[in-house]
Amino acid sequence: MFLLTTPFSLGELQGIRLWHHNTGDSPAWYVNKVSVYDLEAQRKWPFLCNCWLAADIDGATLDRVFPPATESQLTMFRYLFMWWTTQSFVDGHLWMSVLTRPVRSRFTRAQRVSCCFSLLLCTMLCNIMYWNITSGPDSLTIDLGIYSFSWADVMVGVQSALMMFPVNLLIVQLFRLSKPRPPRGTEKSHFGWVVLPTANFYTGLGIRNEKLPSPSPVPPRGCELPWWFVYLGWLCVFLTSGLAAFFTMMYGLKMGRVQSTQWLVAMAVTLFQSIFILQPLKVLTMALFLSLILKKRDPDGENNEPLKICVTDPGDTVWFCQDRSDPLYQPPTPRLTQSARDLREQKRSLYLLLRDILAHLLFLSLLMVIAYAARNPNQFYLYRAVHSSTSTNLEWVREIQDFYPWANTTLLPNLYGEYRGFISDGHSWLLGSPRLLQVRVRDRPCPVISKTREQCHPSYTSTDEDTANYGPGWTNSTTGRQSGPGQAWQYHTAASLQKNPVWGRLALYQGGGYAVELGTEREQAYRVLSLLSKEGWLDQRTRALLVEFNVFNANVNLFCVVTLALETSGMGGVYSSLLLHSMSLYLSVGSSSLLVMAAHILYLIFVIYYMVMQGLLMKEQRLAYFRSLLNLVDMSIILMSWTGMGLYISTLVLGDRLISQYQGDRTRFVSFNQVVLVDSIYNYLIAFLVCLATVKLWHLLRLNPKLYLISSAIRRAWGELRLFLFIIVILIISYSITCNLLFGWSLSSYSTVSRSAITILCLLMGSFNYNEVLAVDHILAVVVIGSCIIFVVFIAVNLFVSVLLVSFQKEIKNPTV
Repeated sequence: MFLLTTPFSLGELQGIRLWHHNTGDSPAWYVNKVSVYDLEAQRKWPFLCNCWLAADIDGATLDRVFPPATESQLTMFRYLFMWWTTQSFVDGHLWMSVLTRPVRSRFTRAQRVSCCFSLLLCTMLCNIMYWNITSGPDSLTIDLGIYSFSWADVMVGVQSALMMFPVNLLIVQLFRLSKPRPPRGTEKSHFGWVVLPTANFYTGLGIRNEKLPSPSPVPPRGCELPWWFVYLGWLCVFLTSGLAAFFTMMYGLKMGRVQSTQWLVAMAVTLFQSIFILQPLKVLTMALFLSLILKKRDPDGENNEPLKICVTDPGDTVWFCQDRSDPLYQPPTPRLTQSARDLREQKRSLYLLLRDILAHLLFLSLLMVIAYAARNPNQFYLYRAVHSSTSTNLEWVREIQDFYPWANTTLLPNLYGEYRGFISDGHSWLLGSPRLLQVRVRDRPCPVISKTREQCHPSYTSTDEDTANYGPGWTNSTTGRQSGPGQAWQYHTAASLQKNPVWGRLALYQGGGYAVELGTEREQAYRVLSLLSKEGWLDQRTRALLVEFNVFNANVNLFCVVTLALETSGMGGVYSSLLLHSMSLYLSVGSSSLLVMAAHILYLIFVIYYMVMQGLLMKEQRLAYFRSLLNLVDMSIILMSWTGMGLYISTLVLGDRLISQYQGDRTRFVSFNQVVLVDSIYNYLIAFLVCLATVKLWHLLRLNPKLYLISSAIRRAWGELRLFLFIIVILIISYSITCNLLFGWSLSSYSTVSRSAITILCLLMGSFNYNEVLAVDHILAVVVIGSCIIFVVFIAVNLFVSVLLVSFQKEIKNPTV
């Protein structure tokens, strides 16, 4: 409120101009309403503004002109309802008004707190009087875990609130309607000159010690009580509070611990009703009644402190005329407005960046929780245990026929342990029957020595794979054979076996073959293996033998899918490889599962939010959206997140289906290959998702001086770095091909071009086995490996690092903008 003296009457106001200099910690001002009072003519002009005076909000305007409000605007339902609702919540809501009390209200905060205290104690008394009276065995009970409350408790709360409403209303009105106490002593005190600096004017007041009569009668202020009624209000507060506390204590002495706890819960329900239901309902009802039915306009200070004004003596007044050249009276210039807007935009960008950093850190934390929730720390130990027991003495298998003695002495004793149903470790349960899957090739004419040998057994390819059905001993007679997946001499497709293609050391196998199940008993497995050995199930046309079985360790809630591959190329020798995949198909229970579930839900909310923001950005930028690397990273994160959610749900659904299939027939082999594939893709996807989210964090922290220096240096030197990267790639490829041609015939590290390239990269990182190369050819090894170290490590890589160092020095001296 500002008091402004003028040398002449204001007359009929046509508008009001508001502006400010946009200074201070929070320079944005929201103007709701301005009321101008002419104290001499007893007139009032309301101005409905409802807008921002700010440099960065609502049109970025600091200077506005508002016309006076018309009668129709002041009686609009929207305006009246919003006004009365706001005023009622600020001043009429007893609990909230303790914090939001209007400045000029004569109902002080101390009186409001006292009324709240009296209401609370009286409500406790009413609640304890009627508690547990209306509750019966058939009453509806809501259980919240530790505590519970019934529908009767809610009704008791409503009754208590309604009973205390008249008492509380009486005390509140005694405080609210009481006049302020008149000042003691005489009003004939001397006031000197006062100069009041305000936002855009100075006011000179000559105050005299004489109170002159008003030029017009002051309108009545409604129902008011004498000032001493305040003491009656305090007396009611003390009486109601004291009596309620005394009788509540008396009732409480008869209650035990359990009853007291239940009564406190009922009391909390009553308090909740009073604060969040009854009081807001009262506020909204009164606002609707006053604005829709009575159409009562805002009272502008009714029941508030009166405006104390002393009339000035015209003979003693000295007018301070405005100096138009004083910057205090000048509205903000466009340059000042633009500079303020730029400053606000910089602060806004900084706050937005800080918000994005915090939000992305939370997003990354949720992603980490989800990623590590899928990785059981016991997976490594289960892998080592199963791997060591399955690969024991595997080096004994030097040719495919050595599988039978190794299986009889090592494999079967490990699969069928001392305790029935468990493997040899005594902790992991064997799920169903183990299965043997043989991949064979067809005979074909020998292209080179056809006169010496008519038929040859080629290496495995998909075109040479044998898919025919045979009789026992691989005879062409199939009479008397029975159909079914357990027949060892019949070919089964990958779909019928529910198997995915398998990468071996020598080839990629399609998943089909000749399958036989060993059974769930040790004696049965020995009989099946003996029969296969007698009939010659493994012979010269066998190219791969896959031993498959599944185990479940309930102690750590992990499944382990095992595939042992024994491969031969037809040139003699057996190459073995052991593929294990451990995963959890049962959702864990306990506090950790609730944390993971909450992390999934919050992560989904973040993904939806990012998707909406990226959609709006794509709509704004159109094709330019796809030219930004950061936008592509965000889009990849969103797509990979949705894909990961789909894969996670698929893993749970497939796992539940396979477990149900196993429980339907515990003697058959259950193929977990599909769920293994989905779970593997999910793990790889989560790993790449964490990588992309971390890369995005680098961009968000770009204002950090060190990170900005690194990014700027790489960006400055990127043209030269691309050339050196291209040279290094060419050198690595050339040396990989050279080493493959020179050493690939004798060393597995160089047997293929890809393996040779990996070995060369290990050489660059310092992890290299020189002895195996020197053992093959000492001179060639020295020449090839030595030249590789000189040209790649000493020259190319050092030049690459030198370019980076030079770029760092230039960036430090002359930083790019």
